[in-house]
Amino acid sequence: MALALCPLITEAPIEDKWLATKIFLFGCAVVFGVYLRGVIKHWVIGFGMVRAGGDEATKGNDIIEAASKRSKVAALMLWTIVAVIAFLGKVKPF
Repeated sequence: MALALCPLITEAPIEDKWLATKIFLFGCAVVFGVYLRGVIKHWVIGFGMVRAGGDEATKGNDIIEAASKRSKVAALMLWTIVAVIAFLGKVKPF
């Protein structure tokens, strides 16, 4: 991400601002992807508890629900960034 921020400020080594912006957004997409992988670990734990049944199933459902809430915003942001990256690659607006 620093590789992309430097050209946005100094215009070197990447002169095209659209490309530097695209590289920066790609870095953001990677960060959101890594975050989502961390949230998925909680889903795996929750599904294991649900399979166990009893009181564990209730705790597992709570874990899955909390992880789902955390992942919704991150997933939406990730797909929005992907759409903006595609737009920048096609239109090259600046």
